[in-house]
Amino acid sequence: IIMGDFNADWSTEDSPVRVLARAMDLRVFRPGFNGLGTYKEINRLDWILISDELKFVEFAVRPDIVSDHLAVEAKIGWRQKD
Repeated sequence: IIMGDFNADWSTEDSPVRVLARAMDLRVFRPGFNGLGTYKEINRLDWILISDELKFVEFAVRPDIVSDHLAVEAKIGWRQKD
């Protein structure tokens, strides 16, 4: 699990968060989905990346009054083995 303020969105192929996810074979929750903005409620700059053994059970963007970005919260579980 890697998480934090990447100050990068998912919109371009060379986006730092996208490059990291691809290089380390990590996944993010609904990468192209609008409505999960973490900066000024528009830009999604804060990310949680997980390995393939894990899955997102819940995901939310929460109000956070101690930062200029909104908080990202996720409940993560183990993916079922086939």
